[in-house]
Amino acid sequence: MENSATSNARFLSISNISFCSTSVLLFEDEGFDGAVLLNQIDFLEIDRTTVFAGSGLSFAKLGHFSVKQGLSGLEFAAGIPGSVGGAVYMNAGAHGQEVQQVIH
Repeated sequence: MENSATSNARFLSISNISFCSTSVLLFEDEGFDGAVLLNQIDFLEIDRTTVFAGSGLSFAKLGHFSVKQGLSGLEFAAGIPGSVGGAVYMNAGAHGQEVQQVIH
């Protein structure tokens, strides 16, 4: 999903990198000629058996939350570092399970 910061950067032809607080960024000594955007979309809500999570939320936190709520399917997420958005983008998985099997 594109937000106003990435839309504005694209409109102004500014290179950009998006990351969340769980990311590790390394730059060359010369730096990066563009905008570095911090994704802080980290909400977490539940509606009976459906969990809604922001793309900047820790994927491990989502896994732990789901288990605490008695929901199954995201147990594998508890040990995977990174964000929900990154996990979805990369189809993160462990122990024979993948994100694509549990998101709708």
